[in-house]
Amino acid sequence: MTKLEVFFEGHTSLKLPLLSFITKACPSVRGRVTIRLGKSKAETVKDFLRASSEKPASELILLIDSDAPDDGFLLRNMMTTRLWRQHVPRKLSTPAVHWMVQVMESWFIADENALRSYYKKKFKSGALPKRENVEEITASQVLKALSRASGGKYQKASHAPKILEQLNPTEVRRRAINCDRFLNFIST
Repeated sequence: MTKLEVFFEGHTSLKLPLLSFITKACPSVRGRVTIRLGKSKAETVKDFLRASSEKPASELILLIDSDAPDDGFLLRNMMTTRLWRQHVPRKLSTPAVHWMVQVMESWFIADENALRSYYKKKFKSGALPKRENVEEITASQVLKALSRASGGKYQKASHAPKILEQLNPTEVRRRAINCDRFLNFIST
């Protein structure tokens, strides 16, 4: 069985909740996935590319915020950046890059029950966008809606790990196609 390393941008407090979310969605990968955190998107991409020169691409996955809608060219656009060109190894096969479109918090908006469970009486469901596809909601709209729905209480560093742990992968996959693609990729 192949071990997988997921390179993810974020605070160390997100490591175990992300692993929990992945194994809840894909029990067959339990014990085969390691989360590698980068403090910023740039650092995470560099770490992923560095590892790509040492290990088979089939063992490495980059999971980052897209910070933009999925126009079908997210990977191509990233591969043209100076950061990518400076750090890409000579012999890199097609990289496994997956996206949290447009931000990680889009996954939170996808699962209203997880937010209700976390915020309890402070939760205001009417503040959440009603759009079925949460990836169509801009990052700024997602963060504003999350702030309103939490009664202005949302704090990424302390709340995100706990909300991520409570997410129902089935619900998130249904409303975020790139999450579904990522989890399908992991489970194959």
